[in-house]
Amino acid sequence: MDIVVQLRPEAAQSFRAHDSEDPAVQRIDAVLAESGAMMSPQFPDIADPLLQSYYVVFGLPDDQGERVAAALRELDEVEAAYEQPRPSPA
Repeated sequence: MDIVVQLRPEAAQSFRAHDSEDPAVQRIDAVLAESGAMMSPQFPDIADPLLQSYYVVFGLPDDQGERVAAALRELDEVEAAYEQPRPSPA
């Protein structure tokens, strides 16, 4: 189960820079560490500041997706967090 996360611009910049001293990054990392998940940029090689704020959380068991998304939504640094819908078979 993957989660799409939109961070606030300042938090996205700190997270992208791997600023482990930034409290925003520490709060996000704490939520991820509880579930053993990881987060990476959804659009890693793009210069657009808006698109740089989108991340994907991966490595979660299916039954933890909504719990982790809800915990992320509680953080001030997070604009949105939702489970990425799985594609339907054709």
